[in-house]
Amino acid sequence: MKRLADFIALAFCMALCLLFSSCNDVFADYALRTYSDPADEVPSADSFREENTVFLDWKEDEGADEYFLYRAVDHRPLNFQLVYRGTGLSYKDTDLNTLSRYVYRLDKSRGTRLFCGTHLAHAYASQVRRDSCEPNDDMSHARHLESDFLYLNSYYGIYHDDYTVRDEDWFFVTVPPRRKAEIVLEQKDLSAGARDTDFFYLVPGNSPCSVSQNIAFDIPNEAYEARKIYFKIYIKDNAVVAGQLTCVDYTLSLRSITYLSNS
Repeated sequence: MKRLADFIALAFCMALCLLFSSCNDVFADYALRTYSDPADEVPSADSFREENTVFLDWKEDEGADEYFLYRAVDHRPLNFQLVYRGTGLSYKDTDLNTLSRYVYRLDKSRGTRLFCGTHLAHAYASQVRRDSCEPNDDMSHARHLESDFLYLNSYYGIYHDDYTVRDEDWFFVTVPPRRKAEIVLEQKDLSAGARDTDFFYLVPGNSPCSVSQNIAFDIPNEAYEARKIYFKIYIKDNAVVAGQLTCVDYTLSLRSITYLSNS
């Protein structure tokens, strides 16, 4: 009998240990969890990775139990529809109409409370895809322009809330001392006989200049040492049709390196 009593006492102690261990784990989960409400976040939207597809992602939020992604066509009044609900951190949206603008809102829940996002992500459903030089949207990612032709595109659009999406293409050329680089741009599908393209070029520190079709523009180096000179190509504001995404294909090439005219 004593042996049986000892066995029962041991089993009871083990059960208590397991119970308190489990409770401690649950308590620890709650104790370690943040007490902050979910953050108001704008999801990242990529419209130009695949045709007629928008890729969205957002950060993990320790204050959120679940994520709710809403989409609306970009015109007033905005009519949001739920396209994703779950605990994931990304969504691929393919249920889109070509040439349409969209906005996305990310809501989050914590327990029974819902926290609505107040900022919007902007996206397009289009047949535009990034060119082979991307990403070169800023000076730190400028593409080295050498003699070969580069086949490129650039886009610009404006949303209902005046939010703009603009693709600026950055390049640099290596120019010997007291020389200049002659750069040629050709815009695809430009009207026959038209001279002015839909593009500006800009060298930092200078004013923007209009680019002429197949007529070289100069990037001079007046220093007495070789320099990398940066410039960007971008679409003019007056080339944009209100409410649409304007996309223009073009080629860019380095025609020659030659003497400065005053050398």
